[in-house]
Amino acid sequence: MDEIHAALCAYDEALGFELSDEHDGMRELIISAMSDPTVFDAVDQLVAEAPALSRWRFTALKPPRGFDFAFDGDSVHLEPKTMVFQPLRSETKPGVLGLRVYLPISNITPAIETAVRRVIEIGLGERASSQIEAIDTETLTGSPSDHIPLVDLSEYITSNPLSGSLVSAIPIDDRQSAINKQSRIEDHQSTIARPRCER
Repeated sequence: MDEIHAALCAYDEALGFELSDEHDGMRELIISAMSDPTVFDAVDQLVAEAPALSRWRFTALKPPRGFDFAFDGDSVHLEPKTMVFQPLRSETKPGVLGLRVYLPISNITPAIETAVRRVIEIGLGERASSQIEAIDTETLTGSPSDHIPLVDLSEYITSNPLSGSLVSAIPIDDRQSAINKQSRIEDHQSTIARPRCER
């Protein structure tokens, strides 16, 4: 772990990593951009240049894991199968995708908002989730059938290219979009190892 940390610090201090347990004699090292799309290329290049080792698999960016899981962290429990969403649109940025996620929870706290962003990144993976400009979280007051199941989010993104297809969606506040995007980048840092690099 220390050697991996030192090597990543020497290459780019913005990166992080996940190291799997051994399974069938193999271990996986995932190099993460820490949800920062500006360093995706650096991650891709690093993994492309990695040596071929018989007992190791190197992966660029946290992969999609789907939504068939329960999230438990920071005293928050979420089940993606009970979560639904509606797309958001921006009149000034018609190609931008935002989401309003609805939960069967009466009190939406900052910890829950952070957990929702983490659930989406786990489900979609680091690369696909970076397409989402803003994530808003609200209490579900109507029927879940009035919205899109979160488990179908990947399919929705695939079938709705970001080119003005969200005209009928809920308007998005541009100022809040910037706030949500920044907090999404920062909050995900706790989900993957990135010890502070010594200077």
